Amino acid sequence: MSRVSKWIQALTMLRLFNQTLQFNVITLSSVVTSCARVIAWLSSLNLLERTRIMSQPINEILMNSVMASMGMGEKSWRHAVSVFASASELCQVDVISYNTTMRSTNWWKSLSFMLKMTARGICDNVVSLNTLVSCLPWYRALKFLRHAEAHDAAVQADAVSYNSCINSCPRWLQVLELGRSLLLRRLDATMVTSTSTMTALEKAGMWQQLVSRIERAWDDLERSEATAVLNAGINGLGQNGEWLKSFSILQKFAVSGVLTDVITWGSLIVVCEIMERWQRALSLCSELQTYHSMEVVENSVIFNAAACAFAEGELWQQALELLHDASLSQMQVNILVYNSILFACSKAARWQESLEVLGSLNRPNEPTPSIKTYNTVLAACRCHWRQALHLFSQLPDGLEADAITFEMLVAATTGRCLQQASLLLSFAESNVQSLLKSG
Repeated sequence: MSRVSKWIQALTMLRLFNQTLQFNVITLSSVVTSCARVIAWLSSLNLLERTRIMSQPINEILMNSVMASMGMGEKSWRHAVSVFASASELCQVDVISYNTTMRSTNWWKSLSFMLKMTARGICDNVVSLNTLVSCLPWYRALKFLRHAEAHDAAVQADAVSYNSCINSCPRWLQVLELGRSLLLRRLDATMVTSTSTMTALEKAGMWQQLVSRIERAWDDLERSEATAVLNAGINGLGQNGEWLKSFSILQKFAVSGVLTDVITWGSLIVVCEIMERWQRALSLCSELQTYHSMEVVENSVIFNAAACAFAEGELWQQALELLHDASLSQMQVNILVYNSILFACSKAARWQESLEVLGSLNRPNEPTPSIKTYNTVLAACRCHWRQALHLFSQLPDGLEADAITFEMLVAATTGRCLQQASLLLSFAESNVQSLLKSG
């Protein structure tokens, strides 16, 4: 059941409950929390108003739930401030009340609430600090952290505080400075710290610093997190067209013997496809199959990337071997992968292998072939007109031939079977006319 249906169901149950039994503040708080999960703040306000009318007791839990349902819209944050003001009169507000309201308002209101907490002697915590940092513009958040460091504030910033600031800061020098401050304060760098730093370096084109950051990740983070950082860095470089730098980073780590994650290689294969560097992609696929043959099959994204690379490189034998490995591991392969493998066979005119692969799609739990699938097999049969015509006669019901279908058939029969070619042209012409009339 979706979140939306759940909160609607919660409201319906409350109405039925109200008709038979007396509900209490705990019941209301639970329903309001359901509304909060989908930011159904209008329903939350209606429930609060009903509670007032029925003279039900109101406590800080209910008020906090209502404020949590407020979004960041112009109307909703104004209502959040209004609810907070009412809460101050109806019950005892606490640090959670302030933190919840700060998340719903704009940055200058959040700053105002932080100052009110201090003035009223309510003990703020690191959650309050992090909430404020996430609301502030990056330059104000940076200034706020610097002020907290210089004055040795009672509540000290943690890694989340710095990560929030790093993530929003567009200037790579400040990002590096924040990273150094985090380490100087003996806070543990996280994967978020490293990936956010790398994103800033990528945007600024600071490739040497990016490599240095990746190297540091191997020392500062757990192996799985460091590998994720490396993958993000390589992927980011590739997306920005710096695929050669991606390769140099990969080679650097591969030589040192620390790189064994199949995702890293897969990221590079995808990058090569984006940049249409098929020879590089094929080289990576060969290495990847040598060291991680089953891991390639078990990862669908990399499997698809490898299949596309083999197709573009006309390596039909490797493509069929990849499909065989997938069958052994009982991996579910989609029709796009089948089309890529058939494309590799088609470019090499391997019509028998193409028909065999097409036949395998009749097995249970296999994807349904599309007209593109049949067209690719027809292209493989271009030198065998009888096979092409037989395949055309076997088109499943509901699968309509298109212009490419007839083009493949005419190419297969022209010069070999003129009568059939003439009939096909007539059939194609009438088919096009009927399509035009129906359109």
